[in-house]
Amino acid sequence: MEQLLTVMILTAVIITAIGLVVSVSNPLIESSKETASMRDAEYLIKLIDDSVREVVKEGTNSRRMLDIRSAGEVETLPEEDAVQIGFSSRAGLADYLTRLLKGNILFIAGSDVSCSNLTNITMENTFINVTFKKTQRTSPLTQINTTENIVSMHEKTGNTRVSFVNSSIIINDNHSTSRGTGYSELLRSGKSLPSCTTHFFVNNSAIEYDIYYTLYAGADFLTIDVRNVLER
Repeated sequence: MEQLLTVMILTAVIITAIGLVVSVSNPLIESSKETASMRDAEYLIKLIDDSVREVVKEGTNSRRMLDIRSAGEVETLPEEDAVQIGFSSRAGLADYLTRLLKGNILFIAGSDVSCSNLTNITMENTFINVTFKKTQRTSPLTQINTTENIVSMHEKTGNTRVSFVNSSIIINDNHSTSRGTGYSELLRSGKSLPSCTTHFFVNNSAIEYDIYYTLYAGADFLTIDVRNVLER
């Protein structure tokens, strides 16, 4: 239940800072307005987060009605269990291509991520390009081996290509948990994104779990998150 709860309440504030250019007209007023907008967005995300926590605790038929108003663009991301608020900043509220995590709220300054879902799944930003093996979601599920999840990585600044010999996910030192049946999927595709995530589902006779590989704007690394581990 705790693992499920963690996924349900994940929220995020995304600052899509498309060119942090200082306003030449009246930068002090501009900065004051944008600071207030970001505080309002943070408050709204926290309100949503608190409401979800209360509804989960109260159980079946519990609900909350919220007045969602923001200076930024509000977007729900059901595949990522997140709520996103995005707006452009001209006053330099955050350093471009930086991230800050405060509780369940993630601030991202930048939008240089592009993701596509063709022969393989590709996630790319200014610094790295990562390719994942694409496994179709069929019935029955196809064979999957986490050793092969990451096909390749290209580090752009040094023009270095990395081939992974082993990218296994192993639970409780049991090597059999790295294999099973399952699928992979790109949760969101497009260009000029603050982040994107590739999801793998793995299932065998002993265990099932989800893997989330996320690339953030300006990051020269991947984050890997294993969730919903269910041992049989």
